[in-house]
Amino acid sequence: MAGLVADVPAVEGTWLSGDGDGWIDLYITNLGSNQLYRNRGDGTFEDVTADAKADDPRWSTCAAFVDYDRDGDLDLYVSNYVDFETDPERECYASSSARDFCGPDAYTPVPDRMFRNRGDGTFEDVSVAAGINKEFGAGFGVPLDPELKVIPIGESELLRDGDDAVIVAYGTLVHPALEAAAELAPEGISAAVLNARFAKPLDVARIEALARRCPALVTLEEAAAPGGFGAAVLEALSAAGIGVRARCLAIPDQVVGHGDPGAARRSFGLDRAGIARAVLELIQSGER
Repeated sequence: MAGLVADVPAVEGTWLSGDGDGWIDLYITNLGSNQLYRNRGDGTFEDVTADAKADDPRWSTCAAFVDYDRDGDLDLYVSNYVDFETDPERECYASSSARDFCGPDAYTPVPDRMFRNRGDGTFEDVSVAAGINKEFGAGFGVPLDPELKVIPIGESELLRDGDDAVIVAYGTLVHPALEAAAELAPEGISAAVLNARFAKPLDVARIEALARRCPALVTLEEAAAPGGFGAAVLEALSAAGIGVRARCLAIPDQVVGHGDPGAARRSFGLDRAGIARAVLELIQSGER
């Protein structure tokens, strides 16, 4: 009745709200295709594995939701075991020559998988970009910090330091900000990336310190520009008497049509390329 159906041997279940709606969802690791069940909030679940693009067809042993890119959305890490399907009938023997169960050393280990939460109910496989696909091992768990760490209210996080520009990102655009900074580096541009974490209260002291040091500043938010996060940053800098070339990237004050969220963000310059372009234009405007 709850809608939980497993057609393959299940290994473990991980409970957490992966879509941010407050209801606890369930990710089941299996000997075979994994399953992501979305909590409908009425005592039932819906299999959204295919739509969410969060499947792993191998032998997965454990999973964990963790915000690895610090964009506010919980990403998914899947620990994989060994390649069992290639030779499921393999015969193994103990030191006494008696028939025995096959241990993990009898099979080829497989790499884990990392899925980045896009923030729209779907995931993106970033295993290759993260280098996880090159690490082979018979994983049997996902180690996390034994203790939860308190994040003081109003405290930002400097993810990357730089002197030529500072990108102050809020919410879902933290990861694209890091990608943009990495793209600018080969051009000789050193861009700092600050994960604001909070829109109110702002970490005014850290933002002011970076703005005094960097000649260009770009704010990022996936929200309406008027009266938004970027406006609050500029107001704080104005109050402190800090003059810096700045640009606020956000959703313009207009009706946004329904469609692919990624395409919409790209159209407003809220992706890696758009952010890098805005930083480069600001820096070049000061060189004229």
